[in-house]
Amino acid sequence: MKLDHQIFGNIEFNNGWTRPISITIFGKQHVLGINIDAEEDAEFEVNQEKAYTFFQEHLDEILTEANAAILSYYNREISNIVSSFTNLAEKQSFLNKIGDEQ
Repeated sequence: MKLDHQIFGNIEFNNGWTRPISITIFGKQHVLGINIDAEEDAEFEVNQEKAYTFFQEHLDEILTEANAAILSYYNREISNIVSSFTNLAEKQSFLNKIGDEQ
């Protein structure tokens, strides 16, 4: 069953309501599925609609914070990861790869 909801947009029922969204994180586009918990009758709670509206309105900020948090974690952990390599060729290969992706 499909529905064009005034808040959620085009959604489809498959053991819950879903819709794909496209986000860009670390410069790459990804398609994620948004799940909205409700029965097939599409009786959504007001708080679900408010949360989704907030999410949509603040998506850029949320993604910026997520990018920063992941990068911060990466920067804290990278020295441990690099120091764990015992083979110098593998270590250099890893460093070259992550250097290309930054």
